[in-house]
Amino acid sequence: MLWINQYGAPLSIHQFSGRLLKVTTRLGYPMRAHDFRRSAATTIAEARPDLARTIGLLLGHRGQHTSEVYYNKAQMLVSVRRHTRTMTALRESLQGTDPSASEG
Repeated sequence: MLWINQYGAPLSIHQFSGRLLKVTTRLGYPMRAHDFRRSAATTIAEARPDLARTIGLLLGHRGQHTSEVYYNKAQMLVSVRRHTRTMTALRESLQGTDPSASEG
């Protein structure tokens, strides 16, 4: 185990999870250990889509289904962010224009 308690003994998974939840809750973003796994998988799929097939191996899964789920989720997030940037730029470019000025 990587984490130890105040006596130098390894933390159990339950102790670690409890402390992690307590700390992340204090920070305003309550997360459990499994949430970090999902976040890491999504980050890998988003930042390096070419490595998406390795996600299942990193998480210890046998099949590729999980890798595909995270790859699809990451691609959806990329698309939403791209759409948001495009719409924001369009809105900013149209601000201050008077559509009625070009009519008649």
